[in-house]
Amino acid sequence: SSSNSLLISAWDAGSSSDSEVAALPVLNASINTLEITLSYRQRSGGTVIVGYLTDANDASTFVSLVSLPSSTSGFTTQTVDLSSAPSTAARIAIQQYTWYDCYIDDITVRTPPTCFKPQNLTCSAYTATSATLTWERHANGTEDAWVLEYGTASDFTGATSVDVTGGTPSKELLNLTTDQIYYARVKANCGSETSE
Repeated sequence: SSSNSLLISAWDAGSSSDSEVAALPVLNASINTLEITLSYRQRSGGTVIVGYLTDANDASTFVSLVSLPSSTSGFTTQTVDLSSAPSTAARIAIQQYTWYDCYIDDITVRTPPTCFKPQNLTCSAYTATSATLTWERHANGTEDAWVLEYGTASDFTGATSVDVTGGTPSKELLNLTTDQIYYARVKANCGSETSE
């Protein structure tokens, strides 16, 4: 058992198609303008599904939006875009389907960002004193400028911040110290705001 987590138990020896639904409170915003981030862990198997209820007080009206990847070895965090839900959706809901249990924790519901975090930051080439970092725009991103931070502290204390412009998501770092571990992160620069 995980302390302070919601346990959704769909275990019933009577049927392999049993499921249980946990519904979030009714919100003062249309569900299709939101996203949900949650951590989950399955005890043995089954499927965790994020969706919505068409009737706020009836779990049998659950409609599936996204089946989450299996996570039995530890908590996994996923963000689900709810824009495909109809404007008439009554409540966000989470379903554990087929016989097993899952734990849900750290649920956040928010308006999605308009400045999207870049993905897949990698070191594509390096020498003893240089490295080339590359990354990809988020699938919804349109930015052509980024802020790259790098340094020797994992918490980025004292990190060097470099503006990268010109639409190419890469940067060559020069004059690095030999045999030193470096940490890097990148944020999209969308003009009036930056991504997380």
